[in-house]
Amino acid sequence: MVIKQLDGRKLLLKKKEECGVLHSGLTFKINNEGMPIPNGKKKGSLFIKFELILPSSYFFKDENLYKQLEDALPPKENVEPLGEEVTLQEYDKSRYKNTNNSKHRNAYDSDEEEDDDEDDVNGMGYEYEFRPGCPVH
Repeated sequence: MVIKQLDGRKLLLKKKEECGVLHSGLTFKINNEGMPIPNGKKKGSLFIKFELILPSSYFFKDENLYKQLEDALPPKENVEPLGEEVTLQEYDKSRYKNTNNSKHRNAYDSDEEEDDDEDDVNGMGYEYEFRPGCPVH
């Protein structure tokens, strides 16, 4: 899947094999693709939450109906990736809960408070909700 960033770049989303099968409610993050961090050159994490609506298995009892449906739809297109390839990472929601932990920041904190060892900024992502058939902006 390709999403368009606010700066106009396109990102080709790829899932790591070990992340398993996509299911509804699953959230991933992409480091350094979220909102810019004030007074710095880094970006926060981009969070993507998937909302999948799938038909039940074998919703047609007659196999011929699958062929009729396929024939009624436009032909499949070979789509070449048009964007920059990025890798989705599993997102642990409990790690990002707002607590009194000093690792959490807000947009007004200075960059000096940031730990240089971290790859992303906790709580500073932009969340997309994906629904099949709807464009992701």
